Amino acid sequence: MLPALVGNPETPIRDHLVMAPFRKANLVIRSGRWVYIGARGDGGFGDDRGGPKSLAFTGEVNSDITPQGAYRKDAPQEQLYDLESDLPQAVNVVRQHPGVAAELKALLERIEKAGRTRPE
Repeated sequence: MLPALVGNPETPIRDHLVMAPFRKANLVIRSGRWVYIGARGDGGFGDDRGGPKSLAFTGEVNSDITPQGAYRKDAPQEQLYDLESDLPQAVNVVRQHPGVAAELKALLERIEKAGRTRPE
């Protein structure tokens, strides 16, 4: 890990990263350009500190959320964002890339089952 801390490593240290919010349903996996979240919502931050209400409060936008801070009726249950074209995670592309979402969901399930992100 030292090369990553003091400079640029020659090869990536990981090909994915798991982030754990308060609610397990909202585990996040980042792999390359993609971020997958297996549920709607903010992961447990609640109110104006995260999620739909915070978007209404801050004026940010998300394709799944109305300007009033509620979920759109047709909002999907999962979230997928392409960070190369959408760094603020404003447009949920899970319906446009179901294969990517399925791959990341399967990887996240394997990681959860194994109880760790790296093989021994």
